[in-house]
Amino acid sequence: MKIRLTKRISPAGGLGGGSTNAASLLNFLFSWRSFFTTDEMKLLASEIGSDVPFFLGEGHAFVTGRGEISEEIQIHPGQGILALTPQVMNTAEMYSLLKKPLQEGPSQKNGNTLSENLISSLKNGDWGALQGRLWNDFEPVAFQLHPELGVLKDRFLEFGSSYCSLTGSGSSMYGLVQGLEIQEELLQRLRQEFPNLTFIRFNF
Repeated sequence: MKIRLTKRISPAGGLGGGSTNAASLLNFLFSWRSFFTTDEMKLLASEIGSDVPFFLGEGHAFVTGRGEISEEIQIHPGQGILALTPQVMNTAEMYSLLKKPLQEGPSQKNGNTLSENLISSLKNGDWGALQGRLWNDFEPVAFQLHPELGVLKDRFLEFGSSYCSLTGSGSSMYGLVQGLEIQEELLQRLRQEFPNLTFIRFNF
């Protein structure tokens, strides 16, 4: 088998591109015949990459463990802006830098469940309620290595984003907004402030 892959998103951007590619290929090769049960397929996917099982399915999920534990959740339709940045974040390096602080105490490890308030905010599309309560543990490491990413997040929030976060282990950034008008205004202000970056509208 020969596969030609055309990448349309930034490599090492924390967007799950490689894992999505792997999951798509597994689905293409095996889903149309009963080679594997669903659980066997997820096990095979987890051996390829921790977050590959998530990309086998559709919809929204709360994922824990190494990526093998997935719980369906409801998320309100919404809009946002994605920023593609030039910084390259090596996933293995980011995890190694993150490992020590995660082991400092149990307070760092309490993210295995979503509170009822967060579940309600996601379901109702109240993105502002997520800020400061739903966070990416990689951000302090990424912002220390690349302070300009912290500045970018500050501008997202200043210019109208209700919620903003680093994507995965970085280095892309996304912001969620309350409506199409705010999305357009945020896009224009970000493009003016950071003319060398690529900003993309997205809906979900």
